[in-house]
Amino acid sequence: MERAEARSRRNLSWHRHISRARGGQAASLPDQSGRVAVVTGANQGLGLETARALALRGATVLLACRDLDKAERAAALIRAGDASAKVQVVRLDLASLASIREAATTIRALSTRLDLLINNVGVMEIPLNAPRTVLS
Repeated sequence: MERAEARSRRNLSWHRHISRARGGQAASLPDQSGRVAVVTGANQGLGLETARALALRGATVLLACRDLDKAERAAALIRAGDASAKVQVVRLDLASLASIREAATTIRALSTRLDLLINNVGVMEIPLNAPRTVLS
């Protein structure tokens, strides 16, 4: 439990740092109108801030996250900053090949193009006995 608490404190610290820098970062990002971006792990931290910056600059952003409730809350946060932000949520669990296939099908159904793929999230600490995973 201590490990999870330390990770949460570290993530909160990064979020505060990025939030303070956000104005300058988003302002320096060129116009993204007409572009479609998929950001993995976009429900918090750097993924959320990346998705927010892209959406505020006009991109259509697909938040690819394992937890749909957290992803919907992240999408609402982005829309709160700009009601015209084009943000959609896609379920993606990178530890599951079935989820990866399903997300790819969903993304293809949502858009005929993909301009940016931001691989923000990594897969860590997967149980070795987990069935039908990327380790299988």
